[in-house]
Amino acid sequence: MEVLICDIKIGNLNFDFVHSLSVESSWKNLTQKATIVIPAALKVDSNKLKDAIPKGSEVTIKVGYESTGLTEIFSGFVSRVHPKVPIEIECEDLMWKLKQIQITENAKNETIQSYLEKVLPYDVDCFDVALPKFVVNKLTGAQLLDQLKKDYGFPIFVRNGKIVVGKQYDPENQSTHRFIIEGGGNTNVKDHSLEYTSKDDIKLKVTAISNLSNGDKIEVTIGDSDGEERTLNFFDLQKADLENIATKEMERLRYDGFRGDFKAFGAPLVFHGDKCELSNPQESDKTGTYWIDAVNYDFGVDGFEQTIKLGPIASL
Repeated sequence: MEVLICDIKIGNLNFDFVHSLSVESSWKNLTQKATIVIPAALKVDSNKLKDAIPKGSEVTIKVGYESTGLTEIFSGFVSRVHPKVPIEIECEDLMWKLKQIQITENAKNETIQSYLEKVLPYDVDCFDVALPKFVVNKLTGAQLLDQLKKDYGFPIFVRNGKIVVGKQYDPENQSTHRFIIEGGGNTNVKDHSLEYTSKDDIKLKVTAISNLSNGDKIEVTIGDSDGEERTLNFFDLQKADLENIATKEMERLRYDGFRGDFKAFGAPLVFHGDKCELSNPQESDKTGTYWIDAVNYDFGVDGFEQTIKLGPIASL
């Protein structure tokens, strides 16, 4: 039986036990969130919570097993404290800090990276994407990033203390983990809702949009008219480029393989953007490697569990 360990820091508090904690982590979400439930045995006067755990207190969460050691799964700030027993603490990652600053500075003829480095006091990791025009009027840092996300279609999130634009599947920030879906005593999957689907059964519609510097747009749509929609935004690309990009996106998302999510124990510990090799000894032809789009961690008196959401199929 594996022994659970944790190291949780909230402001000046530091403890190695917790009633429960959960972390929601996905590159699809602008803000990563955590909820910590402190056991009643930890004596914190609920009437003095604002002093003991003030909003904005720094938070780090490390969890693991004695056999594997501790790994950090969340870093951020206290966003809200519920004064009840047991005490419940809501946390957000660096986006909480970005919600506290206001920006009024337009971009013109620069890149997304150079603009964000100019207006935000944090490191940025971004593709080399032109930003010919971007109007900002009294937006918080988080609102600004959300607007960029909507206008360009790039995922924006925080990873390792950096604001990441795009690069959700970055070879420099990923590991590959193996999970056995079924296989008697060899399985390390607790439960799953995975479904193996043929690419011929997938209905998908991909739209690629180019926003031109003169305000006009070029739009290309391919696929099934009643399919699940994917929209990609770009600047100053011509129709032939859009058709090529839309076709590659269609090929990436339409594949023979598993879709859905599964529950696993706390080891191996995975992060969104990692790769996951799934195998089933009873159906060896269905072995495949997939990107991980989201991980929800649940840790506490009931054990340690990860809910892992698969992304598209990936090459080894």
